[in-house]
Amino acid sequence: SLVTDMVWGRVAFRTFLFGRAWFLFTLLMFVTSQSIVNGATSIQGNNYRPITFALRCFVYLCSMSQWILHHVKHTVHDVRNRDLVRVGRISIPEYLAQWQGWTSLILTVFLIVMFFTEPILQCLGDSGGELFTKQCKKGQDLSFPYSVASTGAMLTYFALLTDL
Repeated sequence: SLVTDMVWGRVAFRTFLFGRAWFLFTLLMFVTSQSIVNGATSIQGNNYRPITFALRCFVYLCSMSQWILHHVKHTVHDVRNRDLVRVGRISIPEYLAQWQGWTSLILTVFLIVMFFTEPILQCLGDSGGELFTKQCKKGQDLSFPYSVASTGAMLTYFALLTDL
């Protein structure tokens, strides 16, 4: 008991706390990039476009890539150790049998869809001289799929928040 308390108190608790704090921080950056800055952009004009772009880059680089690495690492580990669970006719990695595993996988898919339908990225080559705009033909065409993926990601983030 003493050894467990020492390990938890000194090492494990810090790692646990850092992981939860990082999740909350990335959630805050996601909400800011999707809701708060977008609302301010429609009111203030073009002043917030670089901020929106920077926050979304943070979400894609720091959150999406972290989730992709998480799932690759756990999938490889479970497959190598043959820790697989049968679901119907297919075998899936054991970590996906827990609700947090498959929910975070859904979040990862939503973030990937958001990245590939990101209106700002779609308009980089067709911006008419405006930097970080969403107002081009391709950006407007992808606006609805992007907003659906964004809503799904937001709901999934908040579902994972219940596990804190």
